[in-house]
Amino acid sequence: MKYLLTPYTFAQILTGVVAILVAGIVWKRRESRGGWPLFLLFIAVSEWALANGFEAAAVPQDLKILWSKIGYIGSQISPVLLLLFALQYTGRGKRINPLTTGLLFVIPAMIIFLAGTNDTHGLIWVGYSPGPIGTNSLIYRHGPAFWIAMAYIFTVVAATTALLILSAVRSQRIYKKQNNIVVAASLFPWMGSVIYILGLNPFPGLDIISISFLINGLILVWGISSGRLMDIVPIAHELVIGSLTDPILVVDERLRLIDINPAAEKLLSASSDKIIGSTIGDVVGFWKEIEDLFQPERSGQLEITLKDRYLDVRISPLIDHQEKFIGWAVILDDISHRKEIENDLHEVNQQLVFQLDEIRKLQDQLQKQAMRDSLTGVFNRRYLDETLTREIAHATRQGYPLSIIMIDVDHFKKINDSYGHKMGDEVIAAMGHILQSQTRESDCVCRYGGDEFLLVMPEMSQEDAFLRAELWRKDIKAMVFQSNKQVINVSISIGIATYPENGNNIDALLKAADDAMYKAKESGRDRTCISE
Repeated sequence: MKYLLTPYTFAQILTGVVAILVAGIVWKRRESRGGWPLFLLFIAVSEWALANGFEAAAVPQDLKILWSKIGYIGSQISPVLLLLFALQYTGRGKRINPLTTGLLFVIPAMIIFLAGTNDTHGLIWVGYSPGPIGTNSLIYRHGPAFWIAMAYIFTVVAATTALLILSAVRSQRIYKKQNNIVVAASLFPWMGSVIYILGLNPFPGLDIISISFLINGLILVWGISSGRLMDIVPIAHELVIGSLTDPILVVDERLRLIDINPAAEKLLSASSDKIIGSTIGDVVGFWKEIEDLFQPERSGQLEITLKDRYLDVRISPLIDHQEKFIGWAVILDDISHRKEIENDLHEVNQQLVFQLDEIRKLQDQLQKQAMRDSLTGVFNRRYLDETLTREIAHATRQGYPLSIIMIDVDHFKKINDSYGHKMGDEVIAAMGHILQSQTRESDCVCRYGGDEFLLVMPEMSQEDAFLRAELWRKDIKAMVFQSNKQVINVSISIGIATYPENGNNIDALLKAADDAMYKAKESGRDRTCISE
């Protein structure tokens, strides 16, 4: 018979089964902080305890030793996994990278190898003796490598416990229950290691350290089910300083409020004891306005208006040292006073904008007055000088003709002398109206002198300019003015010069147009002449 059921067997098998059950529970929360190391820990514990159970049931010595060697796999890596869990859970594993993690497993790997090859060197076990009668146990006499392994296990478990105690002491009151559960669970493997090392084991031949992990698992199961362990994890309290004046909330990846500072409690008129663990949508009354800002990939900011205040809401994703998204930090800044100042400044700015607009209108009006003839509304000679230079340059580049038309009222001095300057102004104003209404938008109508008008007509040939000038001449001649029941008719003389046929610069064009106009006067007036 190779196997015999004993109380030791039942104890170890029970430990292994419980460890598997705990691993299943932790698997559902494996993405929580410390979830993966804790899951792997209980897989290792189950392997360790089950191997111990088969070792306790085995009858032949060589079969017992074989199962002991197999059990060394779980026994050596479990303490390291417990330490990794503590580091991640407390948020203090910033320096734990793959290389550091690998170094933590160097000694366990060496011990596992030495256990497997113990028959050749005896560094783990130097001898064996039967256990108490009726226990079917084997007492192992340990070699130097075993004590190195135990020292390493003791050191790792002690460091884990110290780390968890330190975190519990520094944690907020809202997290003390769950931290105390973790600390209590970690104490049992540590005490089991001490009892084993000091030889105080009341059950010779029974691996009490693996049994201590059974108690560890039971406490953690209770913590997960009743203490919300791994459900509300203090993932960012180290990032939230209670003395900050800005209201700050910390939200986990499931949008549950997991931390809040006093300033935020005051702003929300709520106690942390009552709202920690609630979804943020149930805590803040403006959830709909800020819901879209909760993005794992980027930060967001929004100003919202409440009944009696303005808030600047800034939301930033929290990324741990492993580049894993773990929640958001929400900063609420009461900007009511600033908004009041901004609103006052806005009103002042609006007044300044209005005043500046009025000034611009006045400037435009003055500029137009500076370029326009006050009597006729057409451009004055100052504007003509600028326009003619520009239009000749355009005509030169584009290669199109440019006609200049000069108009003078016949016998205008006689009209002023006979009927007064008021009648003369009426004639000049009427001429300006006809010329403006019967020219293109691109044409430029200017009052050149007292009774002289000059028109700049881009892209107009000499023949077309002549036809247009004749229309004006006939329309103006058809006008009738009255002064003291006397009917007055007016005629005009017109001279036309075209670029580049009659001149390639301003002076030459103006002289050619003036000469053509005087030729029209000398030929009997009331006619149009073209420069030759």
